[in-house]
Amino acid sequence: MALLLGGRMVGKTLIVYTTRTGVNAQAASAISEILRLNYNTDTTVVDLKADSPDIALYENVIVGSGLKGNRVYKETIDFLGKDFGPKKVALYFSCVEPAKASDSKVVEDYKKQALSKNPALAPVDVGLFAGCFEPGGKAMIDECNIINVKAWTTKLAPMLN
Repeated sequence: MALLLGGRMVGKTLIVYTTRTGVNAQAASAISEILRLNYNTDTTVVDLKADSPDIALYENVIVGSGLKGNRVYKETIDFLGKDFGPKKVALYFSCVEPAKASDSKVVEDYKKQALSKNPALAPVDVGLFAGCFEPGGKAMIDECNIINVKAWTTKLAPMLN
C-alpha cells in the first residue's frame, strides 16, 4: 500500500483502457501520473486490446473506454464482467459529445452499458470527458480535457482509500 497525503492509504491501482485513437491511453497515462506523483500510488496501466491483467494483484481498478457511436467498447464490457469482489472500481469514458458531457442521464447510460455483464458492480465514481480533436488527422485529448481528467483523478483518489 502507498500513503496518500494526510496519512490516508491508497492501494495498488490497475488502470485499464480501450481506445481506437489513443485518446484513452493519454487519459490513462494522466490518471496514473496524478496518482503516482500526488498520492504515492503504485499504478499499472494496461491496454485491454493488448493484455488481460490479473485483477487479483490490485486493490483498486480504474476502467476507461472510448465510445463508438455512443456505444461502449466490447473489451470494456467484457472486462467489467469479472468478479471484482471487494475491490474499488471507477469508470471513465472519453470522446463524449461536449453537450452531453455533464448530462447525468448520459453518464448512467454509459455506466449501464459498461456494466451490462455485471450490473451488481457499484463503481465508486464515473468520469466523463468531452470530445477530442484531430490535428493532422490524429485524435488527441485536448488540454481542457486533460485538466478535467486530472481534476477527476484528484477527486477520485480519496475514494480509493
